[in-house]
Amino acid sequence: MFQDIENELTIKLVELKIWLRNLKDDRESQIDRGFYFVYIYGIFEWFVTSVVKRTIEKINESNSTIDELIYDIYPLIFSREFDSIYKAGNATKWEKRARISERLNKNDIVHIDDLLPTDGRNIQKKQLESIALVFGLKDSAFPNDECQGYLVEAVENRNHIAHGDESPAEVGKRFTVKDLIKNETKIEELSLYILEEYEQYINNKDFLRKKIPEMNKNRQAIK
Repeated sequence: MFQDIENELTIKLVELKIWLRNLKDDRESQIDRGFYFVYIYGIFEWFVTSVVKRTIEKINESNSTIDELIYDIYPLIFSREFDSIYKAGNATKWEKRARISERLNKNDIVHIDDLLPTDGRNIQKKQLESIALVFGLKDSAFPNDECQGYLVEAVENRNHIAHGDESPAEVGKRFTVKDLIKNETKIEELSLYILEEYEQYINNKDFLRKKIPEMNKNRQAIK
């Protein structure tokens, strides 16, 4: 289900590793060492976006109805309706709210739009947790605190360069090639952890509500 994404990730990271190992710790390589953070973040953003898109595709392919899906996913299912309510004035807000009830009553087969459930900023802790929240994943967004720290390092230095706060050379002079190899190793570890989490989520159909056994339903009815 996610094998092609893993293969493409491997190719991108191998190319990055080859490029890294050809760098030096001299002054002439400072610009390239700074641009490493732009390079690695670009790979990571592509990867997370691809995993989320594939997860949504697989949920759509399950042909599940609204009431078959866990409540956690409802922000995704009703994304358009929620946006519509947010933008509505007093004249139409109740009609727009009623449309959610209409969809619940119809209980149609779900088709989730292709979207990334974050605040639109660079992908790091808050954004990864937001994505996990709306899919109903219960595990931590990170395999360990170290991976989180190295992602922050990559994002912050990428932003310094992208926003013009610092030049690539100014960023690069603070890091050795060994430092960058360590950063790449931890970003790769984080990526493989995310891949495994979402692959298991789809394989186990964790997006579906767990059915109450008939015996339990009868007991509840008696109560």
